[in-house]
Amino acid sequence: MIQKVLKTLERSIYKINVRPADPETIQKYIEMKVAANLASLKKAKAIKSLQQYEHIIINGVRYRNLPFDEKYLSSAYLQKVFGEDVYAT
Repeated sequence: MIQKVLKTLERSIYKINVRPADPETIQKYIEMKVAANLASLKKAKAIKSLQQYEHIIINGVRYRNLPFDEKYLSSAYLQKVFGEDVYAT
């Protein structure tokens, strides 16, 4: 039943006015979502103090810290990642 509902939603809502994302739309998304969220994370007191470490451990799992992967969140890199995306209006 849920699968039928999801398929109906996809046909009737999610695929209406689908178009390739242009560079301006992608840039707007990067600025509004990625850059804004990244800035919020960097300002957060709890996270700010952790940025000095190369790795952090969360629930016993070791992760590279945000500054290490920040290059993958640059506007130029994300333009390439999202370059072939489509969106609906």
